[in-house]
Amino acid sequence: MTNDGQKLVPKRKFPLMVLVKASYSFVFEYKAFLPFVLLQPALAYLVLSFLIDLGGFTLSGGTAGGLEGQLEFSVNGVALAIVLFLPASLLFVAWHRLILLAGPEGRPRWLYPPHGRHWKYFGYMTAALFAGLVSLAFSAIAVTIVLSIVASVVGVVALLLHYIFLVTLPIAYLILFAKLSFLFPALAVDERCSIGAAWYLTEGVAWPLSLGLVMCLLPGGALLLAMNIAFSDFIRVAGGVPLWLEAANLLLLCYSSLVAVTFVTFVFQSWSGWVQSGPAKA
Repeated sequence: MTNDGQKLVPKRKFPLMVLVKASYSFVFEYKAFLPFVLLQPALAYLVLSFLIDLGGFTLSGGTAGGLEGQLEFSVNGVALAIVLFLPASLLFVAWHRLILLAGPEGRPRWLYPPHGRHWKYFGYMTAALFAGLVSLAFSAIAVTIVLSIVASVVGVVALLLHYIFLVTLPIAYLILFAKLSFLFPALAVDERCSIGAAWYLTEGVAWPLSLGLVMCLLPGGALLLAMNIAFSDFIRVAGGVPLWLEAANLLLLCYSSLVAVTFVTFVFQSWSGWVQSGPAKA
């Protein structure tokens, strides 16, 4: 993975603002490639959404109570993960390769058959999601039990601990994702990188990596929220999100995600010492 075959010791100084700014600049500078990398994921999203709708999945969670509602929510969650993550794997792999690979191997194409790298990428993304959901569920159960005991003694303390839990759990999940984030650019270029290697290579940079991801995603997320709040009355009257607004949401989400992917790829390139050793697989 490195130019001398040895793992490099992470640098002491992490140029956070330089890398975040470079990530925004790169996506804007290479915006001419966006139609190439977006076409096939967009087509995959439309086809999968149609098949999911045809199968009767609402993607919005169950409304029934009890076991039936939980099963419906779980099935819809799996369907939603497939609809979002399969196209995302096509998009992100193409963008990683654009950054890391020189020559024709790095240039995105309009249409191409999915390779093993795409399925591995999809598998890791899905595993990360469900690992987070399972961790969240078990953590919520444990905290509920502890808080119920504490509440019987001091209600204010229980309420304070509840809010601390709501804040710290997403932060912990974000840091865990940052620690393993090098897996994804490595997969995109068919580089062997184990979970242990990814964990080692991000030693000492988990916090700035996490903060950088937030800085890459937060502006787009805030704009996305503001846009949907501004059109909330229109959505209510129309009885759902119109197609043009859904398309705008997806484009904004894709753009922000590509900035974050660029940031992770830049950090991977710098901290792992990865260099392209020869012609890559198409």
